[in-house]
Amino acid sequence: MKKIYVLIALIYSLIVVLSATTQAQIRCKTPKLMQELINTSPELQEKVAASEQKIEDWTQTHKAAKMATVLTIPVVVHVLYRNGAQNISDAQIQLQLDILNSDYRKRNYDTTGIPAAFKSLSVDCEIDFCLAKRDPLGNPTNGITRKAITIKEIGNTNKYFKSNLGGQDIWNRDHYLNFWVCEIDSMGGILGYSTVPSFNPTASSDGVVIDYRYFGTSSNSHYNKGRTATHEVGHWFDLQHIWGDDFGSCSNDDFVSDTPLQGAEHYGMPAFPSIDSCSPAFPGTLFMNYMDYTDDSGMHMFTLGQKTRMWAALSTTLRDSLFASKGCVPVGIDESIASTELSIHPNPSSGIFNFKLQLKKSEAVSIQIFDLTGHLILQKSYLPQSNFNEFIDLTEFANGCYFAKIDVNTATFNKKIVKN
Repeated sequence: MKKIYVLIALIYSLIVVLSATTQAQIRCKTPKLMQELINTSPELQEKVAASEQKIEDWTQTHKAAKMATVLTIPVVVHVLYRNGAQNISDAQIQLQLDILNSDYRKRNYDTTGIPAAFKSLSVDCEIDFCLAKRDPLGNPTNGITRKAITIKEIGNTNKYFKSNLGGQDIWNRDHYLNFWVCEIDSMGGILGYSTVPSFNPTASSDGVVIDYRYFGTSSNSHYNKGRTATHEVGHWFDLQHIWGDDFGSCSNDDFVSDTPLQGAEHYGMPAFPSIDSCSPAFPGTLFMNYMDYTDDSGMHMFTLGQKTRMWAALSTTLRDSLFASKGCVPVGIDESIASTELSIHPNPSSGIFNFKLQLKKSEAVSIQIFDLTGHLILQKSYLPQSNFNEFIDLTEFANGCYFAKIDVNTATFNKKIVKN
């Protein structure tokens, strides 16, 4: 992990990188966005350095691969379209969410493409994504908004996040990851970009913008597997490009200790090993990482160091409010309702939960368990009893948060349970 002062050099190096990059090469516009922020607010450098220090401090004390629980991020997708092709389907949006969940949970089938020398670095980031089930006002939603617009290349303007200028207002960034899917560049030169939490993004524009042609799978021969969103969400979690955006000087890192130094980005499908002046010895550079620029079919992994950095950003930056978000909780299930009559132990649990309920009289009890998408995964009914003491077994289900709904004749209890 590089020292904080290197961050300032990285910021200035962005200008060099961008001046040397042609329009056809701009897969990700995030560095340009960071540069513009620094240009307009030079004092931001000190805030970025302070944020980086907090991330580094957290990282040094949380090196374990296993986190406390799987975090599920509520997602809203704002579709801005001028024609039918840009108005992508619900199925395409769900496919992109499936890709994100696959990549961030190390469930992608193409981990077989990771060379043996790097396989031990690949990890499950323990971050899931769901299309929001309730909007900021508490109303049911499918997590998708749609708006017909007239502005060409709206994603390349500051209008995409402003309803009064033709775009779509953000949903509260404290509780949702906002995507805007729209036309960015009519020639297809810019695939997407993201805000970065350590750069103190404004509350009105904090999120990820993806060109409609690259959201989910597509017919594009290079960027056809939804990895543009995987890459940009990495920036949203404060990951840097794996080569440090230093234009080959080998002086800047990505602030992650287990990713090798790298001189520049990769395009296409590099052959392993890829050796450069920054990593001149075998196994060379980690070009198959999601934070490089290879073809989608060449991206396969995040490292433990990147996972730790993402969780550090989630825990120390403005992203920390996401832990309390109810965006994935279906309307009608409220995990905040508590009762002194009901206890669930242990919670969290490795899979077995003991439900105890003291009733004033003998009553029948039913328990329903829902996942964060609102799907009923288990249901049990019990004969009338006054001292309810039963066990629920979730060992066959994935780690993460669930919601238990306990019904008796006289009351309904809703509780969050965590399997880890």
